[in-house]
Amino acid sequence: MIRKITLLFLAFLFINQFAQAQRSCGSDVVHQRQMATNPDYVQEQAALRAKYQAFLAANSSMPQALKTLVGSGPDTVFEIPVVVHIIHTGGAPGTQYNPSDAMVQAYINYTNQAFAASYTGYPGPTTGGTRVPLRFVLARRDTNCNAATGIVRVNGNSLAGYGSDGINLSASGGASEAAVKNLSRWNPTVYYNIWIVNRIDAADGYAGGGPFTAGYAYYPGSSAAVDGTVILASRVYTGTGATGGGPGDITLPHELGHAFNLKHVFDPFPATSGCPSATNCATTGDEVCDTQPIASSAFGCPGPPTLTCNGVAYDTMTSKNFMDYSNCQDRFTPGQNVRMMFALKSAVSRSTFITSLGATVPPSSALPGTCSITAAPNAFNIGVRNVVVSTNNAPSPGADTLMHVTSDGYQGDGNRGYIDFTCRHRVTLVAGQTYKLAVNVGPGTTTSRAKVFLDYNNNGVFTSTEMIMPRTAAGPGYKTVSFTVPTTGVSYCVPLRMRVIVDGGNGVNVDSCGTLQFGQAEDYTAYIIGSGGSTASTVAISNPPIGGNPSCIGTGLKFYAVPSSGTTVLTYRWLRNGTIMSGFTTDTLSSNIFVNNDQVKVRMLFTSPCGTDSAESSVVIVNRQITIPPTVTIGIQSGTIPGCIDDTVTFNIAGNVNPGGAPTYRWQQRIPPAIVFSDIPGATGTTFKCFSKPVNTQIRAIMRSSAGAPCAIPDSAISNAFTLTYNNQTPTVSIALTTGTNPGCAGQTLTFTATPTIGGTAPTYVWRVNGVVQTGVTGPTLSGVRANGDVVNCTMTSNSPCAVPNTATSNNITIIHTQITADVSIGQITPSPSCNGKNISFSATTINSGTGPLYQWFVNGSAVGTPIGPNFTTPLVNNDKVRAVFIATDPCVLNATDTSNELTVSTIKSDTPTVSVKITKGKDPGCIDSLIEFTANPVNIGNSPQIDWFVNGFPAATGTIFTSTALLTGDIVQVRVHQTDGRCYLPDTVFSAPDTMLRSIVLDPPIIHLIGSMITVDRPGSFVWFGPSGQLSGGTNGQYYPKVIGPYYAVTDNKGCWSRPSNILIITLLDINTIDLDGMKLYPNPNSGKLTIDWGSKVVDMEIGIYNPLGQQVMKDEMRNATRKVMNLESLPNGVYYLMIKDSEGHSGTVKIQVQR
Repeated sequence: MIRKITLLFLAFLFINQFAQAQRSCGSDVVHQRQMATNPDYVQEQAALRAKYQAFLAANSSMPQALKTLVGSGPDTVFEIPVVVHIIHTGGAPGTQYNPSDAMVQAYINYTNQAFAASYTGYPGPTTGGTRVPLRFVLARRDTNCNAATGIVRVNGNSLAGYGSDGINLSASGGASEAAVKNLSRWNPTVYYNIWIVNRIDAADGYAGGGPFTAGYAYYPGSSAAVDGTVILASRVYTGTGATGGGPGDITLPHELGHAFNLKHVFDPFPATSGCPSATNCATTGDEVCDTQPIASSAFGCPGPPTLTCNGVAYDTMTSKNFMDYSNCQDRFTPGQNVRMMFALKSAVSRSTFITSLGATVPPSSALPGTCSITAAPNAFNIGVRNVVVSTNNAPSPGADTLMHVTSDGYQGDGNRGYIDFTCRHRVTLVAGQTYKLAVNVGPGTTTSRAKVFLDYNNNGVFTSTEMIMPRTAAGPGYKTVSFTVPTTGVSYCVPLRMRVIVDGGNGVNVDSCGTLQFGQAEDYTAYIIGSGGSTASTVAISNPPIGGNPSCIGTGLKFYAVPSSGTTVLTYRWLRNGTIMSGFTTDTLSSNIFVNNDQVKVRMLFTSPCGTDSAESSVVIVNRQITIPPTVTIGIQSGTIPGCIDDTVTFNIAGNVNPGGAPTYRWQQRIPPAIVFSDIPGATGTTFKCFSKPVNTQIRAIMRSSAGAPCAIPDSAISNAFTLTYNNQTPTVSIALTTGTNPGCAGQTLTFTATPTIGGTAPTYVWRVNGVVQTGVTGPTLSGVRANGDVVNCTMTSNSPCAVPNTATSNNITIIHTQITADVSIGQITPSPSCNGKNISFSATTINSGTGPLYQWFVNGSAVGTPIGPNFTTPLVNNDKVRAVFIATDPCVLNATDTSNELTVSTIKSDTPTVSVKITKGKDPGCIDSLIEFTANPVNIGNSPQIDWFVNGFPAATGTIFTSTALLTGDIVQVRVHQTDGRCYLPDTVFSAPDTMLRSIVLDPPIIHLIGSMITVDRPGSFVWFGPSGQLSGGTNGQYYPKVIGPYYAVTDNKGCWSRPSNILIITLLDINTIDLDGMKLYPNPNSGKLTIDWGSKVVDMEIGIYNPLGQQVMKDEMRNATRKVMNLESLPNGVYYLMIKDSEGHSGTVKIQVQR
């Protein structure tokens, strides 16, 4: 036996020898390395292999196996989101080690064409190629729903050895694989990662560089730390100095084949025992039966006389296979297609891509908000591990995996009690269909339970009718349930929220919201189509077309598209050999351009509530020949031979060859004793109805082809003939109860219906009850009220000439009456004692309840509401008494009512909790970006309650104190407190009063001036004044009269947001002689340049000064022995000014005026 380490050495040696001739693949190196060192990988590989062998055993037919995995739609394709990480060495994009975005996209496009068998020069699906329904798409969103390009560039020179030797696969130099991949990696459960590197083991693959490893990929089951594909930049680069990279270079199709579990066609590599065993092609070699068994690649492009292990010359399926080491690789095989699809559906590291949204653009809007769910901090790793949705027990025959995502539990996911995966994964379901849902709650726990909700109506509220997995039994491993998507009350074609909950501890019945004890909740997106939504419309294509298939070269062919019922068609696209034919957009394609082996199909675009959709027909391969003798075949469309002479037998044209575009038909008969056929008058269509013909009459048809010579030689064809024969047939009749029930209750009307065979056109009936003929009843039904033990049957008389005998007697049906006595008892569902004032639930159990019983519930002897079902919930207090009265609705129940036992409720006093909030730092109203601190004060809710802060309904913080500098005007701050000690509180959760924030911008500080005895500001607005003793009241309009000596300043008040302080004025002398201005009038104010000062009848002597807001005097005047003065202010510009007057005794006063023109 060769040790594993020896095998690994031989693998390195073989790659080196092979690379001297051309590039090589390193996937076998990493595979054997893992097989030798990683027990988990060995186990994953063995499990996947066993599942695949079981699947092949259940699906021996490759088409059936593919249909099981992919479905029957011809246009089905699975998009795999990829992220390309270009680990360059500092060169600009578009250089040899840093391919441009366009080069990367072109290489991805080529890879998709290789998988679709549509790349120019490669064989198509009908000429040796195989369409693999995988499409690799550069990521268009990240896991946070931000737009993405799917291309990431990182300078690898930060890693020692990378610039000179690249990534280290099997040599001694270069950067380690782990270090390179750690530079950039996207979540492998959402994206498939591809790393483009400068070198592998120091070789870069460019001309003159010697042998090289072109790339390598990891098989399914590899750890997330290494999974993905590594490829040389030279295999992608197409610019100056390129050496065959880019489209046409098979490295990426080859490595992605490995990624989806394909082996080399010469597996194992290197060969250790010559040819693989011939015992079972599905378990030896590359484990694919439509590739030939070979010990090692023959390289080049081998063909005869090169022989395979079975002594047969190489075929193109092997020598030109993408998974060989030839230089003419251009195809996969159907068996490889099935193997890759099985890996997609069954290997966990690949099945997560089925529902990945990474390849789609970010949504324009988020899902409706819903209640939050959290988990109390804990030291347990209870939580979601796997979520699987399938059509059955996949991968059993007829089953399909629709979703398989993975997670790591509460601790494994970073102590997160809730994770929102709605932007990462979406499962598509069909209304009315039944699915299997499996949730893995993890190992090593005896208390874990699962519960799953799906918000069908998209209103953000999870109800009991939206619980698709009720609370499961406790224990580890998978929890499974079957659920059916409803057809009513569903929002179609929009993203819906699916909440998966796993919790443990004490068997608590966790709701869709709230706080988990030890578990975790995860949200995913679901999308429902079907009834009322996107219909699964299909389109078929006429085959053969009008004109026949095979048909003659140059003759016209007409194809018809047939959409499924109810489809609203927008347009059609007809495709010939995969190319859209210009000018053909209706349901008909008519042309004579077709040549032999042309492939014709139609693509239908149709509308649905989900928008514009498309479907493609299957492919018709055109068979063209020079001369095709016409033929015609007839068949029986309805009726039977032998039959009855009065029965109708309809013959039809079942098939023809080379009928031309408009063939004609003549139906003929030969009625004994005639020896030749004669035309049947008027019978020239594609069907002929025959009845009442003599026995042994023969029927045939003659078709005349409309195709001319040399296509149709001869120009007509005679069909096969049918001979009419008749025989006697024994009539039968059976009866069944079609209205009412048996056994059933007395007094109901029962209807029996007779079903005859060979009854003729007008059979008659004699009905009997206990052998007594029911007079006047001759039809196929008998209705009436019957007694217990009555026996019902009938005799049918046939009028068919073939019926021998002409009567038949039915089966007997005995009437059975049943009576039952109901007995009801009730029990309390919720624990006892319960909390005072909280809902307590009861359930009634009734023996012999019949159908549809009702229950009247009583509390303390008084009826509560109207009669309802067996469950009753209401808030109660200690010593309340509960009973129920059963009310029968089924006539089979003898007692119309029955009274249950009475339960006395035991409750514990509930504390009434409250919570208040104070602002302990900062203030509100306040400034944007300023710190504000809230402190919660919970009362009567036990020790260590759970305290959660919310801003606009979204979680913001936990704990007693919440601080923020990011609040805006209109933000609503609220705190929620929830009890955690399990004692009685009413309610368990309380919310504080919402606090609506008012946050404003900080305005510039004012400039203050002293004008007379008044301090004023230089601008309009609202202000707060400060003096020697602190904040002052009044003066909000910008004017303040100081009352004590000392420093003064002001701040601008913008809705509670204060500016920085103004300049400081120090008042050293107070003018206590203030003039009384009550008798003075100023008008108009504002004025347009003329201001009148009017003292009424008082004669004054005054000095007058006008000051601007800066305190500068701009005008001076006086009043002498006058009562009134008009001042000319026309020289002053518009604005605010201050008028100061001073009398002869030194008394002064200041008034604000405004010039406004």
